[in-house]
Amino acid sequence: MKNTLAFSALAAVAATLSAPASAQMKPASAEDVAEAIKTCKDITSPTWIDKDALKGHGWHQVRQRGRGRGGARLYNAYETRGNDAYLVFEREDLKAKNCVVLARLENTGAYNGLAQGLAGEIGMPNGQDGFAYIWDQSDYIVRMEPSGDRDTPNARFTIKAKGPSEVAPEAIITED
Repeated sequence: MKNTLAFSALAAVAATLSAPASAQMKPASAEDVAEAIKTCKDITSPTWIDKDALKGHGWHQVRQRGRGRGGARLYNAYETRGNDAYLVFEREDLKAKNCVVLARLENTGAYNGLAQGLAGEIGMPNGQDGFAYIWDQSDYIVRMEPSGDRDTPNARFTIKAKGPSEVAPEAIITED
């Protein structure tokens, strides 16, 4: 189900671009994904995703190209200049307070390489669930899953803020 949602979300992004641009969507680098994950962490709390803060981080709604001057905005997808990853907010993810990063892969074999590159950016994953890699960090959980299909492979990153009862004890700061 999640893979279908991730595919449909990126398909929606791809559908907004003109056919030549969609075919030229570039694979996202580990640096691109790490920057997008950082943005997700900055706007996500256990109770709220502050999409209004995206503009201050340089992210804007994806514009549908080929529809007159400037193009129409795609409500649930965001991009930023110089970064090939997308932030996508599907209804189910917003309800669950998940921020999602979608990254195009050059091919299906690039999935593990992206995970390795990301480990150099945000640390080693400390869990695995099938093909999913999990980074259980002090205040957030990052989950990387394959999505898309053989012709348009993607990686979906779900970023979720931990609630107070989920935060690791060493991450809790007390004032004396």
